[in-house]
Amino acid sequence: MLRAEFAFPEEILRAAQEGRPAVFSIGIIEWHGAHLPVGLDGSIAQEFACRLAERVDGVLYPTQWNAMTALPHPVSSEIPSGLYVQLIDSWLEGLLKVGFKKMLVVTGHYAQGHLIEWYRGALRALDKGLVVHVATPLEPIGDGDLLDHAGYWEAAQYLALFPGSARLESYDPSKISKETALLGKDPREATAEVGAEILAKGLAAWEAWMGCDEAALRAHYADSEAAMSGYVERFYSGSWEEAIQKWWATKE
Repeated sequence: MLRAEFAFPEEILRAAQEGRPAVFSIGIIEWHGAHLPVGLDGSIAQEFACRLAERVDGVLYPTQWNAMTALPHPVSSEIPSGLYVQLIDSWLEGLLKVGFKKMLVVTGHYAQGHLIEWYRGALRALDKGLVVHVATPLEPIGDGDLLDHAGYWEAAQYLALFPGSARLESYDPSKISKETALLGKDPREATAEVGAEILAKGLAAWEAWMGCDEAALRAHYADSEAAMSGYVERFYSGSWEEAIQKWWATKE
C-alpha cells in the first residue's frame, strides 16, 4: 500500500501506470445519537479503506470529510447536493488524469440521495474509462439489514475499530428514533467480536466484487438505485435536502 499524502509524484504516477487502484473514503460530521460520536461514518470508512488498500496494494488517499444529506440535527454538517455532485466528478476526473484506471470509494455515509449521486457519478466515470467501485463497507455483502444507523451494526464496527470510544449505555430505548438517531437494532447488544467478524466479511466481499466486469458493475448500480425508487417516488421532488427532511419526519 502507498499512502498518497506521504508519496512523491513519481511513486503515484508509477502506481497508476502499474494498474494499482486508488482508494479513498467518505466521511461526514453527523448526529448518531448520544451513544456514538458524530464522526463515526468517516472513522469507520477510513479504517476500512486502509485495510482494503493493504489487501489490494492500492494507493490510499486521505478521507474526504464532505458529504451531502446529513441526518437533520444541529450538529450535522453537510455540503449542498448540487455542489457535491460537482465535487464527485472533480475527484474522479482528477484521479483519471493521474492515470488511474480503477478507483475504490468507501463511503461511511449512506443516505439515499448521497448513494444515488455516487452511483451516477461512478457511471459517468465508467463512460470516461475509470472503473469506480463505490459502496459502504458492508454493502457488497448484499444484506440491507447491515446498513443501519447508530444501531447494532454501526456500533459493532465502531467497537471493533475503536475500543472504549463509544457510550452505548447512553442509548435510551424508551425514546423514538427522532430522539436517538437509531434506525436498526439496539446498539447495546453489539460487541467488538461481532464487529471484527462483519468487517472481515466486508473486506472479502469487496475483493470479490472488484473482479466483476463493466457490464456487471453497471447493472449493480442500476439495481442499487432501483432499490431506492420507493424513497425517491415518495420524498424526492427536485431536492435531496428536502427529501431527507420529509423522510425523517416520518420516523417514530
